[in-house]
Amino acid sequence: MEKKIITIRDNIFTVPDNQEVFLLEHIKSASARPTLNIKIGKNARVQYVCIIESYGDGDIKQKRVIDIEDGAQVEGYQAYFGQGNSEFHIDNNLGNKSVLNNQVLFYKNKEQHFKVQDNYTFRERGASGNFRVVGLVDDQANIQYYSEIIIKPQAQLTDSRIDMQLHLLSSQAKGKLIPGLKIDANEVKAGHSASTFHLSPEDLFYLRSRGLNEQQIKSLIIDSLAGKFTKGISDEDVREVILSLIKERIIL
Repeated sequence: MEKKIITIRDNIFTVPDNQEVFLLEHIKSASARPTLNIKIGKNARVQYVCIIESYGDGDIKQKRVIDIEDGAQVEGYQAYFGQGNSEFHIDNNLGNKSVLNNQVLFYKNKEQHFKVQDNYTFRERGASGNFRVVGLVDDQANIQYYSEIIIKPQAQLTDSRIDMQLHLLSSQAKGKLIPGLKIDANEVKAGHSASTFHLSPEDLFYLRSRGLNEQQIKSLIIDSLAGKFTKGISDEDVREVILSLIKERIIL
């Protein structure tokens, strides 16, 4: 699979029809170009990894529109890290018999505010997708993540599901996961779930009795979830970048 690192010179990036490509987008600062439209050509095979981090106190606000043409297959990975407040809007548009399997991992701590609106719009027949969100929230961070499947009237015989997990790692951390379905077709499969997990006093007591302190316990949880997230990424260097970034954030 050819590896391409996206350098944003304008607001549109296109993968030609029938191409097999690994795309890497790495947003490193609040001054990054705020909007991008990625067009995936017919019958293309794409793995798209987007790593978002920001430094300093500047807020970051980004929008992505991903158009997946007929027969294309996309594996998406979004990893959200960084400091400061951030807001993202992602629109995924699926064509006829296209496939999108998308995973999201975010880690927020300190007093960060984080908001995402993630839409999956099925426009044509026979498309399918599985969408998974895993969030880690520590300290006094506050997150809101909205993820919605939208099925248009002509998008019959589609199959889709959203699964969301939120891990609150401190008593002051706050979070809201809201999956949604908007279905205007009658021959479809669609579903969603959302779960929130807390480190209970009983869990902490048990793990401390095994010689672990609270920071080590959190690190074990974060490392485990990050390892599962990166497992499917085909490029080893990119996997290591994501794991290194999350380890840096743990000790900040």
